[in-house]
Amino acid sequence: MPDSEKSRTRKKLHREASEAGSIATGRKGWEKVFTIAWVLVTLGFFAESMFDEGKLAEISLEIGILLISLKLAWAMMQEAKVNHYMFWVLQTLDFKANDIRADLRRQHRMIEKLQQEVCLLREQSEGSCRMDSSDEEAIQETPE
Repeated sequence: MPDSEKSRTRKKLHREASEAGSIATGRKGWEKVFTIAWVLVTLGFFAESMFDEGKLAEISLEIGILLISLKLAWAMMQEAKVNHYMFWVLQTLDFKANDIRADLRRQHRMIEKLQQEVCLLREQSEGSCRMDSSDEEAIQETPE
């Protein structure tokens, strides 16, 4: 495979993998707005707890910590979705590669069987089984 084709294939796979993360998590434009709003509200609660005294400061601090905990839990859930999706994609590719490998083995066995039949036919007609150089090259190129 030429280098330019490898480079294109690599770029395509990289682009598809990065898109897979956004597909698995269902990221939309509203999520960015939601995240920004979440950060601002959390910072507001922390600022309130820093500049206020008494019971309201404690409640603001606890709400801020709760919001951070919820955001972390949500982020871990989204990451689990991405990991599950990527595992599914890789598993599908693995199954396909195994199918291709099995097909190649079947074809290799079929080629060997045909070569034996050709050799037998040559023995019957010529008295000996001698392979041409093209036959030997074909044998060497077949995968195991």
